[in-house]
Amino acid sequence: MTPLTLPQRECLVLAAEYLAREIPGGMEPSAFGASLLPLSPVFDIGACALARLGIFEEGPRNGVYAVAITPDRVRAHLARRALSAADFGAALQAWLNHAAGHAQTLPDTRASFVLPDLHARIGTVLMRLGLLEADGGRVRWTQKAAPYMQEAILWDDKGQCLSEIWQAQEEAEARNFFAGLPAGLVQALRRTVIEKGGFEGLDFLRHHWTEHGWTEIRQENPGNLSDAEFRVNFFTTFIRLIREGRG
Repeated sequence: MTPLTLPQRECLVLAAEYLAREIPGGMEPSAFGASLLPLSPVFDIGACALARLGIFEEGPRNGVYAVAITPDRVRAHLARRALSAADFGAALQAWLNHAAGHAQTLPDTRASFVLPDLHARIGTVLMRLGLLEADGGRVRWTQKAAPYMQEAILWDDKGQCLSEIWQAQEEAEARNFFAGLPAGLVQALRRTVIEKGGFEGLDFLRHHWTEHGWTEIRQENPGNLSDAEFRVNFFTTFIRLIREGRG
């Protein structure tokens, strides 16, 4: 077994300490004594990684675990173990799945970002490993992170961020929908959202839809927006674009 480099070992330890703190919060007591059952695949992957490292013990059946090592003892525990490249990969994958995919305390985009304090130590090590690179006072994910991002279903096979692709599609659909409204109505809706908020904006739309289509004249009775092929995500995307100065 090829030994890990010092940066790999430190990255594994920091990832394991994080997982030992966070994964139990996504588990619930099972029917088997003091053992725990993961509530979602992200926590199951984390629990598997911890079990691989001896931090969790496997329970009386598959998918059930018990805490064997508390977070404050993880570093000392791992110092006594022979750790492999497979251990490193499992810990890093589970950490990324949770931090970027579930908790979203790290971004999944290719854009640069400020490394949060929560991940400052492991982020420094990831820069030494080449998964992060400096960009002024910020950092960005490198292509070396792609296999982990793809395994977490955060990037596609071309290394493009899936959430950015989906967001662009949502924005295009929302813009297309509101392009079908009278220009004056859209301007009035934008003012309503800015001055009064989203709920008032939604009410505004209801009172400008009739069975004959959109009208710039406010109606006494609200219309049924489902007849206008309206979707709530169109409106929430529209609000976000306005607040970002892009709508």
